[in-house]
Amino acid sequence: MADNNAGVMMEVIEKGLPRAMGAEAFKTLRQEFGNAPIGESIVATLVAKTWGKSVNLNCFFHQEATGNKFMISVFREHAGQRYTDRAGDVDFSVAGNEGSIYELTIRKSSRSKFPALISAKLVEAKALDCEVT
Repeated sequence: MADNNAGVMMEVIEKGLPRAMGAEAFKTLRQEFGNAPIGESIVATLVAKTWGKSVNLNCFFHQEATGNKFMISVFREHAGQRYTDRAGDVDFSVAGNEGSIYELTIRKSSRSKFPALISAKLVEAKALDCEVT
């Protein structure tokens, strides 16, 4: 794992934030992570995840190439479904995927003012090097 991504993940870990983070952790992370960039072939590392107030999972990413840190939400339509990109390719709610690198396509949502994660492709599966509770 590149030093920049490891540093960003260690910052999150040092704050004592658990993997299944809630509202307080979201507030802390959201101050440091901006809005998702619009574009295709955005390569970024999943750093952390927090549960949203609705049926969403907030995913926090770091782009090593630019240093950009951003947040984007993924959703599920109905109970029992996975929290995925719109194409349904990657389930971000699985445990242990923090540290993995993804290639993302993000577009302006037709449903809201927020960006939408259209597709995601796993580039490299990695896990954090330390235990996070």
